[in-house]
Amino acid sequence: MSIIDYISRYFILYQVFILGLICRQWYYHFGNEARSGQAIYKIRKPRQVIAVNAGLYVVLLLLCIYGIWIGRTKESTYFFILLFAELVVGFLIDCLPQRICENGIRTYQGFVPWPSIYKIRDSGKKHVIMILYRAEPDEARQCGASDIRDARKGIDIHGKKRSKKIYCRPEEKEQLEKFILEKAETKQRAGTSVLGQGKSEVNEL
Repeated sequence: MSIIDYISRYFILYQVFILGLICRQWYYHFGNEARSGQAIYKIRKPRQVIAVNAGLYVVLLLLCIYGIWIGRTKESTYFFILLFAELVVGFLIDCLPQRICENGIRTYQGFVPWPSIYKIRDSGKKHVIMILYRAEPDEARQCGASDIRDARKGIDIHGKKRSKKIYCRPEEKEQLEKFILEKAETKQRAGTSVLGQGKSEVNEL
């Protein structure tokens, strides 16, 4: 059995997996905007990263064209045509900028609310900002394997320390790190003052 025939046999499985990845990235960029609030600033990937990604996508697209050309069955031809279109959509989504919003940051790995950010760690790369934050209760849906093991042991995973990357242009990194920390500290202070005010009102009652 050739590789083309093997791929066409698992056509539906591959399509479900690929479409799932595209929908996930689409949600990270555009879903649940009511929670993130209005975008304040857009962070674009560095040009060299876009160039490397573009080269990878071109190679994959050429493989798709080759698969369409030598396809022995209609199923394999349809698969590579759909895969070609999905790769184009995936590349366009991958080029979309990350967004700093009123209530947090939309990264390529998901949304991070301001109050949960407590530190920025040195990534060792000029184009990567590493954000450290504490997980929120509604992030239980995005738990990893280690979180699942902890949950089974009865360990509370809410408030667990996590990290996400922001890809930026080198000339913007220092300014963005300073802005993110200041914004996070401002939101944390605002949340603390509201909590203290609520407690005082309860005590008065």
